[in-house]
Amino acid sequence: MTLCLQELHFSLPSTFSLHNTNSLNIWESRLIDEPFYRARKSLNDLILENTAENKSSSTCNQPMLIEDIHLCLCAMQWKIWKHAQSNSNQETNNASECSKRQSLRKYLESVKSRLDEILAQKPHPSSPNFGHEKLLPYRYYYGIEDHTQAGWQEPVLDRLKDLLFDAQMLSLLLDLHLSLDIPSLVQVATDQNPSAIEEQSATFQRAREQRRLSIQYATSRCVPLLSSSGHIANSTMTIIRLAAN
Repeated sequence: MTLCLQELHFSLPSTFSLHNTNSLNIWESRLIDEPFYRARKSLNDLILENTAENKSSSTCNQPMLIEDIHLCLCAMQWKIWKHAQSNSNQETNNASECSKRQSLRKYLESVKSRLDEILAQKPHPSSPNFGHEKLLPYRYYYGIEDHTQAGWQEPVLDRLKDLLFDAQMLSLLLDLHLSLDIPSLVQVATDQNPSAIEEQSATFQRAREQRRLSIQYATSRCVPLLSSSGHIANSTMTIIRLAAN
């Protein structure tokens, strides 16, 4: 069963910190500190407000949790998949598909820009303002850590690092689906062993070169993200860079 965007009328969930406390008094203090807008905003509202066309200044100034970014990215998945399938089946004309791709990319870049801003925060654990960051207040990811103990901030930072990495990888996969022509990717594998007739064909040579450029472009889209993530081996990065050249 497929849900329509309009059916996501449920309010945004509470923060991680509210669901992970070990005493009633801490839960009460965190409840008071919950983002006030979340109880009044639906999942549908969040997605619509963060599209490139509808984004407002009030939305930009409002804290956005990593879970919200996940939601906005997941909302794009079906449209991007349909776009990729349409390209594979060559169902529509190139002008129409190009327009759809640009619209989807504009939306994706809008959501990714918010993610990049959060990644740029990098607060120091010993900072007196830790937990009160402007774009993504880290206090919303507090757990049962004992704040009287040294180093209590480390589990919070590790938690955020994992969530942000997941969001980065999801945005990368969506970007690749937009950038990569899947049929060309399949064809590139067969291009490695052309027949004698194909080797002599100027048409085949031009098509092969075009496919190669398409693959290079798509591969190059993932290099900066994978390079900065620190979750990939140097040998793998070397292979990716060679493919992009």
